[in-house]
Amino acid sequence: METKILPTKKLGTAELMFGLTIFVLGLLLALNIIALRGASRSDAEIMTVIGLVFMAISMPPLLLGLRQKLRPAGMLLSATGFHDRQVTKREVPWSALKEIRFDTHAKMGRIVFLKVDHPAFSQAGIRISAWLAAYNKDKGLGYSGRSVEGTVDDFAHELHAYASQALGQTR
Repeated sequence: METKILPTKKLGTAELMFGLTIFVLGLLLALNIIALRGASRSDAEIMTVIGLVFMAISMPPLLLGLRQKLRPAGMLLSATGFHDRQVTKREVPWSALKEIRFDTHAKMGRIVFLKVDHPAFSQAGIRISAWLAAYNKDKGLGYSGRSVEGTVDDFAHELHAYASQALGQTR
């Protein structure tokens, strides 16, 4: 079987924007652009320290978001399994895929869920950003219109067709 890549959108925007907002707030505090009215010199020094603390707090989400943005997007389908580099560290075997099903969410519209055996999924090494953006313990790994290029239906049908073909060849 020929390998195929299903296009997905990059994760990490929310983490990046959150970290950037906290960083800018910290910078404004550290430079005393945001300050207390009639503040003394010691108050200004305290605000600088608080600003530096905010800047330090902003680093983990900023770095997580940047790391996600730099990671290649797309779900790689091969004869042995599937691998979304933004979601898992290693490939998930087709034998671990239990079902592909649709659900509807009020804000996100149609979502396709990939229900995978928990031991196989944890062995694939789920990334922190996937826990935040795409994984539901009961339903599985979710892909909505916000996370795939094209429509969710096309994404699900291509994935299902490839999985059926791959599982048919291994039996």
